[in-house]
Formats: sequence, structure tokens, C-alpha cells
Amino acid sequence: PPQDADGLRLEVRQLRDEIARLRADGATYRDIVDRTNSIVLRWDPEGRVIFLNDYGQRFFGYTSDELVGRSVLGLIVPDAESSGRDLNAMIHDLLRHPERYLANENE
Repeated sequence: PPQDADGLRLEVRQLRDEIARLRADGATYRDIVDRTNSIVLRWDPEGRVIFLNDYGQRFFGYTSDELVGRSVLGLIVPDAESSGRDLNAMIHDLLRHPERYLANENE
């Protein structure tokens, strides 16, 4: 802890610098995620969309406002593959056990 006003000013300046660095890092990360030609999708434990990058929005034809808060089931992920595999069950299992799906290929 700072012992005097000069020490406090130094600590505040260091905290401001760190906050600015973290903001810049966040902006860089966001720029990379938005510019990549891959789908970057995040959803909550109930399967609702939290984030879809720009490429994913163009790919699926939705805006962020149309997606965020909605279930991936039926919107992004169909209920079943053309082979008949139940994707609804797979998504629910993925939500319960994500470690089982570190690599997964779908249509």
C-alpha cells in the first residue's frame, strides 16, 4: 500500500496505464475475432447465443441483434442432420459435457 500522496499518485497512474493496456488488448482481440474467416460463436449454459462474430453473422444471415439471447437450436443448429442424427440431443449433451466435444465435425 502507498505510504504517502506521491505513492498513491504513482499507484493510480499505474492502474490507469494497466486499464488502458487492457482496453487496447480487448480492442485488438475483438478486431481479430471479427476479421477472421471462421465462425466464432459463444453461448451460455442454456444454449442461448452470447456472441457471434461478423463472419458468422454473414454466414448465417443474421445480425447480432437478431441472435443474442436466442437459442442456437433451430436457429443456427437444425434439430437433426440429413443423416437423421439428433443434433438437439447432441447440443444438450455438449452443454452438459463440453469436454467431450473438443473436436467435432458437422454438416
